[in-house]
Amino acid sequence: MAVIGNFIVRGIAQWAKIFEENRDMEGFEGSFKDHDGAYTIDLIVDAENAEIYEDSGAAGAVKPAFWDEAHGTFTAKRKEKDGSKNVAAEGKSILRFKRKHIDTNKPANGGAPKVLFEGGVMTATEGMVGNGSDVEVKFMVYTTKMSNGTLLKAVRVLDLVEFKLEAEDDDEDDLPF
Repeated sequence: MAVIGNFIVRGIAQWAKIFEENRDMEGFEGSFKDHDGAYTIDLIVDAENAEIYEDSGAAGAVKPAFWDEAHGTFTAKRKEKDGSKNVAAEGKSILRFKRKHIDTNKPANGGAPKVLFEGGVMTATEGMVGNGSDVEVKFMVYTTKMSNGTLLKAVRVLDLVEFKLEAEDDDEDDLPF
């Protein structure tokens, strides 16, 4: 594995699972199970940052972003399962970054990425990074036998929108327990 370089892109965070406490334990069709989970973040970027990503030689695709009104987030899907169409977000793209919890090929590439906030390292006890947070993502591009690989290295939170669980509905007071 030869390192091509380290790169930084800036954008709006979505679905940030970047702490050990909230990492994605499953992945698509169980792809993260053998690695005890993975750290992931979707980044909504402008054309300039999408170009930085593409020019880096990163493995992942730059996908056009669409606004999903029903969920209040961006998505790469043009249509929902119910057939409704999402609105194209002009000049916006989605990038996805991942990092395995346990990297069996190179253990140093496993574990949580460094998360920085207000000049120091941020931990999950200080709050989770919510959708809409302004962040910079540092990633590494490296060569493999098949193609280039991409590794999430660090996230710098510039403007935190703290993740909050949706309030539970208190309209269920008529329950017998």
